[in-house]
Amino acid sequence: MSREKDCKWHFGKETGREQLSDPMSEHFKDDLYTSLIRESIQNSLDAANGEEEPVRVEFLYKQINSRDFPNFFDLRNHINGCIDYYGDDAMKVYKPMLDGFPENDGIRKAIPYLRVADYNTKGMTYSEGDTKSTFYAFVRAIGVTVKDDSGSKGGSFGYGKAAYYKMSPYSTVFISTMDANGHRSFECASVLSTHKLNEEVLTSVGYYDNNNGKPITNGDDIPVPFRRDEPGSNIDIIGIEKESNSVDSIFTEVIRNFWMAIYDGILEVKVEEELLNKENLFTLMKRYFPKMADN
Repeated sequence: MSREKDCKWHFGKETGREQLSDPMSEHFKDDLYTSLIRESIQNSLDAANGEEEPVRVEFLYKQINSRDFPNFFDLRNHINGCIDYYGDDAMKVYKPMLDGFPENDGIRKAIPYLRVADYNTKGMTYSEGDTKSTFYAFVRAIGVTVKDDSGSKGGSFGYGKAAYYKMSPYSTVFISTMDANGHRSFECASVLSTHKLNEEVLTSVGYYDNNNGKPITNGDDIPVPFRRDEPGSNIDIIGIEKESNSVDSIFTEVIRNFWMAIYDGILEVKVEEELLNKENLFTLMKRYFPKMADN
């Protein structure tokens, strides 16, 4: 079995209403980076695993390459299928996607991604057929709010999760989690449009896994780079490349939206190698907001 663990794309046959645009985007009006920070960190705080240790959220830049994950790069064919099916109506959205997505031609090529990972959290639960599980709400549902047994939200994962997909140039994210009981779940999801491939009309949403289009729940079957080793979740946003101001942009939004949680010692945020916590909060506030006075 390859490093990819035989994962491949599963887009079902279209049997109902066709779709050109993503309905979640209609509920998504904020700046992309701002919305990502708000959504991801709030979901992590909602899933805190007790109060003994602060929740830690990490933002890391990584890449996936075609030599190790050739089946993943078949997504390019589905993107092209959107253009084939809708023609000019799809060009504005899917032509830039197609131009930026490398072909899997046997040459090592890579796509960058941004990993949003949390620690000291409960992770997401999943049980096949259970529409109340948090993993189901994130990966499979739109506008669904779920709560854990204690009554607290484990991340509502409603329309706000569009922040992850809309930030991805390819509208594609990997989701990997381990819950508080050590159970792992994994899947990659892509939200495109109804499209045509090999003369078949396929659905707009596809899943990348080795379980016939269902989440992987056997930890050994999850590709190693995406496998969690402790409770918490990884959300990998495909196509995000580190830029010269990326670290500063993330820290600015984190401080603006969550300075109180950091000051109270319930949150720490790491971006690449730099950690923001209660001890250095004032120093970083002066760095990113030098003109603001403490009244």
